[in-house]
Amino acid sequence: MNTRWPLAFTLAVLPLAAFSQAPPSGSPPEPTITLPPVAAELVQIDVVVTERNGAPVRGLGPEDFEVLEDGRRQRVTHFRDGRGRPLPVAADASAPAPTGPPPPARDEWPGRYVVLAVDDLHIQAANLVHAKRAFRRFAEEQVGEDDLVAVVTTSGALGNVHPFTRPGVALERAIDRLAPRAWPDATVGLIHMSAYQAELIERGDPDAKRLAVQEILQTQPASMESMAAAEAEAMARSIVAQTVHRAQATLGTLEDVVRSLAPLEGRKVMVLASDGFLVGLGTRSTQAYDLRKVVDAATRAGVVIYGLDTRGLVAFSSMDAASRFTPVMTAPGVRESVERQSEMAMRDAMHTLAEDTGGFLVASTNDLASGLRRIVADNDVYYVLAYEPANSARNGKFRKIEVRLPGRRGLRVRTRKGYFAPDDRKAPSVATLRAEAAKTAALRREADLHRGFSSLFPLREIPVALSADFVSLPPDGHQVVVSAVVDLGRVTFQTVGGRQQAVLEVAGVIHDEKGEEAANLQADTVSLSLGAERQRQVVQEGYRYRKVARLSPGLYQVRLVVREESTGRVGSASEWVEVPDLAGGKLALSGLFLGAEVPASGGAGVETEASPREVQALKRFRRSDTLYFQLFVYNAARDPAGATDVQVQAQVWAGPRMVASSPATPAAVGATEDAPAPHTSRFPLEGLAPGSYDLRVTVSDRRAGQNQLRRASFLVE
Repeated sequence: MNTRWPLAFTLAVLPLAAFSQAPPSGSPPEPTITLPPVAAELVQIDVVVTERNGAPVRGLGPEDFEVLEDGRRQRVTHFRDGRGRPLPVAADASAPAPTGPPPPARDEWPGRYVVLAVDDLHIQAANLVHAKRAFRRFAEEQVGEDDLVAVVTTSGALGNVHPFTRPGVALERAIDRLAPRAWPDATVGLIHMSAYQAELIERGDPDAKRLAVQEILQTQPASMESMAAAEAEAMARSIVAQTVHRAQATLGTLEDVVRSLAPLEGRKVMVLASDGFLVGLGTRSTQAYDLRKVVDAATRAGVVIYGLDTRGLVAFSSMDAASRFTPVMTAPGVRESVERQSEMAMRDAMHTLAEDTGGFLVASTNDLASGLRRIVADNDVYYVLAYEPANSARNGKFRKIEVRLPGRRGLRVRTRKGYFAPDDRKAPSVATLRAEAAKTAALRREADLHRGFSSLFPLREIPVALSADFVSLPPDGHQVVVSAVVDLGRVTFQTVGGRQQAVLEVAGVIHDEKGEEAANLQADTVSLSLGAERQRQVVQEGYRYRKVARLSPGLYQVRLVVREESTGRVGSASEWVEVPDLAGGKLALSGLFLGAEVPASGGAGVETEASPREVQALKRFRRSDTLYFQLFVYNAARDPAGATDVQVQAQVWAGPRMVASSPATPAAVGATEDAPAPHTSRFPLEGLAPGSYDLRVTVSDRRAGQNQLRRASFLVE
């Protein structure tokens, strides 16, 4: 049913909307901390138990496990299976009673957080093509409805990364735009010296150095052996420096991403896709990366890392070596032996990361999709154990973890291999000194906003609800309307002169699908100074934010960050929006704009008009409300007289069941494309039970034989 509802209702500044902390239907679960981190003297580990054939073992209890730290048995104080169900732990009279708090109860959420960490610094172009094909199959066939997937690159080439989302167009395009940034695996001059050979020379391997010297002398017969040796050593130092620099970039990104996942609850999986790399351990390089730092981060954040060797099945022959690597003749088999060892050494770091965090490495297979299926299957059954370390020393040493099944023979156990104990002895680190310096207002603000904009998931220190919707209106053309509601219930108000005061900063940015900035939404500073009664009202209503950005056709990600000035607490939200190309002539729709009509409140015999309430960002309704929706239809087919034949039908679904439907009605289109008219319809909600619903609006151009669908989830309270 059409009703008058001017577009001003959609785009104007309206009264503040009520806000609740519950996320909108369809959004990921709010991140919460299940167990304190290691610094709180409670260590949590995920354990996978399999038969020798790889089949998962179900039904184990806490009495089946034995946990050792540095060889000393630890008392398991908390235990649950991978579905989040806590199981009782038998008391151990010989061990001290636990002092750490028990894990709080949590809602059942069987999904997983999966990070596709693409090491584009170490993947050659041909191998990335095969990997992207496997990623697409993974997203289409293996990711469940409850799973959330993020994509990061070690080079940072995706810009502001691709945050956690369910499979769809945004994820597909993130995979499509992956591109190699790998450098050559060696410095090629007069001779070829691979990164591995350079590392061997730096370690003092005589055969590797002798091979380089022989090849240099063959290309420069007039050189002395001592000069050739010096040149080989110089080449090795240069190559190792380049190799370690790239490895630092890769591992530093992995460590940062892993640590950032600590607030999330549930199974957290990282798939590291790479051709492999060397870290420089055992060389004279002072920049060699300690892999235990990533293992420590994984233990603290509860992340399992799996390796995916994107080289596939590596074949190597002496003819291949001769054609690819060196124009000179060397001792038979020496070059081939070095390169064959190199192929194995390149995957050592990935194997270590996977093995020491409870995962495994997929290697020596061209079927990468099958490897991803193995990884998904490996996360169907797992156990979560927690214990208080018997060793309370805070000496910064790495502590080894081992998990056994003393009463169950023939089973394989995988878990994390350890963590670094806190260190109260050492002087402040460079990171600590930088953190101290960052306490200045400007640097702290910059760090807080960066944390919000770069997070893979919404930060909920200050909850934010966000909506981004396309519309095209003259004279501005293509626009994205950004609407948000900020929950003020967690904002810290300070009493100054009898008034409640707080200062917030709301900043937004829009990135295109390449990760490049397409628009910067001017930051707003919100200064609140309220009396007690007004404060209660404002906290109940929330703060509403609205911006409009002009954008060309394409896929965009809108990110919004809210920062509290006094505490530095941050809230963030992100939303994908597609701006269609209307020049193509195909049927297209604007975003779906929702509103609520509040019933008239006049007394008996007194007529009053119903008042509108905006719900675009936080789509929550009362049962007494009437739901309004509005959209614009573009490129409708017209007959010679300019008439259109476009129908609109709306349905309301509760899960898999349709609970309400409207008849198909003629759509308001507008006399011309230059003067579009909004189509508005309404749904009374009094017949719906409280719960989550899905509004589906189908627009059919019967003259052109084209259909378009718009959907929006909403909640009836």
